[in-house]
Amino acid sequence: MNTNNEHGHLVGRRWRRLLFAGVLSVLMGALVVACGSDPTATPVPQATATPTPEPQIQFPEREIEWIVGWPAGGGFDLAARTIGDFMGKELGVDVVVRNHTGAGGRRAVDAVRRGQPDGYTISIMNMPMQLMAEKLDPAGADFEGFEWIGQAVRQENIVQAPKTASFNTPEEVAAAEPRICMPGLAGHNFLVAAVSTEVMGIPWKVVSGFQGGADTRAAMLRGECDISWTVANPQVVASISPEDDFKGLWVYSDERLDWAPDTPTVAELGYPELGGPKLLNSGLVAAPAGTPPEIINLIEDSFQRALQDADVIARLREGGMEVLPMTGQATDQAVGGMDSLLTEFTDVVRDRQEAQ
Repeated sequence: MNTNNEHGHLVGRRWRRLLFAGVLSVLMGALVVACGSDPTATPVPQATATPTPEPQIQFPEREIEWIVGWPAGGGFDLAARTIGDFMGKELGVDVVVRNHTGAGGRRAVDAVRRGQPDGYTISIMNMPMQLMAEKLDPAGADFEGFEWIGQAVRQENIVQAPKTASFNTPEEVAAAEPRICMPGLAGHNFLVAAVSTEVMGIPWKVVSGFQGGADTRAAMLRGECDISWTVANPQVVASISPEDDFKGLWVYSDERLDWAPDTPTVAELGYPELGGPKLLNSGLVAAPAGTPPEIINLIEDSFQRALQDADVIARLREGGMEVLPMTGQATDQAVGGMDSLLTEFTDVVRDRQEAQ
């Protein structure tokens, strides 16, 4: 036999054996993986994580302070005391109203802004007036930083004129150039009138100095002025009844009011940017920034249940206020809408204050 041929056959057989062994090893490994571990073996129990119980919130454990920026007996004071009584009974602690009067409610805003974020301090704010005051004369209050709980009450805005007036729509009012009755050059009525006349193109011809709504209506009947922006309280509601001397021109709510079904909304008249909650006289409730969400949720739940109570609703309506519940999140969005509108018209409001 040729030595070279014999060596080649030996090398070939050796490589075939190695190849066969390798293939066999791969096949056995695959079989083990497919079949898993020994089926007769006892499974080892796997440890399961024990859920950590969530800590129970011990809230409230003492009285809650509800700060009001106006004297006792006013509309927002009544709202705070009425809603607070309900909440106190439900939460098992006193909800104590404290009146921090002065500076058009800004002392109260500052008190809640500086309060501890622990749920034991809340406040009702007059919006958008508080927001406008901050824009005209900044004092460091960041309304977007508050933890909003909801809307306590609202008062509708309505524009009135004598029934004998020839105008009805904003365009007719603008053409007539009426004298605007204004108790003063500040406050909510002034704000709504200043923004509305700018948007609607109504000339700013103001007669001021009247002592409230009754005096303003008497002045219109005497012919001293022709039109007024006012908050709809029970006296105003009665004054636009069919038997009285006045008519409602428009309201700022999203829908027509039950007590003034013939008075259109600003949206119906083509001015939706003035509607919704942006210019309503709203009592919005907030806690200091940073109050824990779980505490805010407890307060908000009780607050919202109060606004569903028939006795609470009846007492607030007797005080000339309507209940339109809004969640804390919806309230935060409403404040954003107010802020956008007032930012656009801050200079207009300032100029009209200074021009009188």
